[in-house]
Amino acid sequence: PAPSPGPVPLVRFAGARFSGAGPATDLRQAPHSFNGTLGGALSISFVARWDALHLWSRIVDFSAGPGLDSITISNLERGKSLVADIYRRGARKRLSMVGAITLGNTQRYLFTVSDKGCMRMIRDGVQLGELAAGYAPSAVERPKLLVGGSCNPADGGFQGHIADLKLWPD
Repeated sequence: PAPSPGPVPLVRFAGARFSGAGPATDLRQAPHSFNGTLGGALSISFVARWDALHLWSRIVDFSAGPGLDSITISNLERGKSLVADIYRRGARKRLSMVGAITLGNTQRYLFTVSDKGCMRMIRDGVQLGELAAGYAPSAVERPKLLVGGSCNPADGGFQGHIADLKLWPD
């Protein structure tokens, strides 16, 4: 028999180059037009290359607002550490991977969070980090589903390339 194709992603983003100064892509807007809630166990897969490190350069910011019910993946401040943050009602859990970003390298990432809140980040098939006592995201509507930018105007834009982004429930 043919192998199973696996779960169908809720959200797909083919990819784009981001200048660091231009607008983010909002997956709630056309042509993506995702309309639903995100929460509980989920996985986010993407290919990324950072060309520069700006303040909190976000791969994704799926948010109800800065520091509110949010799922974010970015570099830490202006540095080479990769962080995945989940905010629930203003409280944050952070999976931090010190020195995980190399400018100019294109790599595949997989971020997963279980229904019990275990957060993991895998890069090119190798686990970078795990936070067993994280949060599963609250199942809420997030008005912003941003790729390559942040809902916080104080954060810098992403400069580089993001491709083959998929999000699906686990």
